[in-house]
Formats: sequence, C-alpha cells, structure tokens
Amino acid sequence: LKITDKSKANIFLKKIQTKYPKNSKIMFLTANNYRDQNRCAEAIKIYDELIKRSLNKSNYYYLKAICLDKLNKWEDSKKILLSLISENPNDPYVLNYLSYSMAIRDEDLIKAKKLITKALEIEKNNGFFLDTLGWIQFKLNDIDKAIRSLQLAIELEPNNSEIIDHLGDIYYKIGRKREAIFEWKRALIGNADDKLKKDIKSKLDKYTQ
Repeated sequence: LKITDKSKANIFLKKIQTKYPKNSKIMFLTANNYRDQNRCAEAIKIYDELIKRSLNKSNYYYLKAICLDKLNKWEDSKKILLSLISENPNDPYVLNYLSYSMAIRDEDLIKAKKLITKALEIEKNNGFFLDTLGWIQFKLNDIDKAIRSLQLAIELEPNNSEIIDHLGDIYYKIGRKREAIFEWKRALIGNADDKLKKDIKSKLDKYTQ
C-alpha cells in the first residue's frame, strides 16, 4: 500500500497500531513511517523505546542517526554513526551515510572518500555508493572520475532522479550546460519526489532562459 496508495497505507497502519500498540514490528513500521514523513522527533521516541527493549540495537541507532540529521542535529547524528562504525567497520550503509553526509557539508573530504571507498569494496555494484563517491570526487576536483562514477551509478539505478540530478549539476558547474539540461529533464521522468521535482524545475526555469 505504501507503494500504491500512501494515504490508505497510513490509515491501515494506524488501525494496526491502535490494536497492537506495543508490538515491536508495528512500532518499527510506525517509526519508519514517521521518518518517511519527516516527523523525525516522533520517530526518534519510538526508536529509543525499541533500543531499550532490543538486543540487536544497531539498525535502530542507524535510523535514529538519520532522523537526528534531518532535525539538523548533525553532531549528535555523527556521534552515533561513528560509534556504529567502531562496532562494525564493515557496515557499508553506515559508511555510505556518514560519507555522503560529510561530503554535502564539505567536511573532511579525504576521510569521506576513504569511508565510501571501503563501502564500495564491500558492495562494488551499489549505485548509491557510486553516487556518493562521484560527488566527493567532484568536490575534490577530480572531474573526469566524478562523471564516470555517476554514469556508472545511473547504469545501476537508471530510475533514480537524485543521482541523475547530481550528474546534471556537475555538467552545469563545468560549463556543459546542454548536457546538464538534458540530465535535469531526464531526472524529472524518474522517481523524484515533489521536493526534488520543484528543485529541478527551478534550475530548468533559471538556466534555460
């Protein structure tokens, strides 16, 4: 239902939540639903409860860290992510999330590159990881490698608007305006949410005058 009709999914989940308020699986689904809706403060309360009652806490901590990041509490989020990596240095998703979050803040790009390189050693054909690598390579001014990484990422995730949008941004910043506009238009056809569509349309309006 989350795929076909989000409003129906929310109503259905609410009914289940009312009937089974302390069921861990239902609590987890509810927290994830709050996170998807950017109701992160509510999600964190549930993740904290699940952390208290669970033996395997790492996934709940990871999702809590994502929520803290969305609430602009980056230092708190980073502290959890570093702790998770200390406990399990080979979790590629935590490595990727920390790396990407550092990259968008221009924070220690060399370390961010090491983190995502390690993630790719574990999952070499992950388009999202290649997207992170490409963005870091671009920020380190390794333009040719950045473009190649993003092109490979799009081959693996051809419907992912965010990755395509990143490639468009890079093309524009290096003066390849026509290719940038092509990629932005292609990104609109992919799986972009309303916010990303708005951002892409704003760039197209601005740069196609």
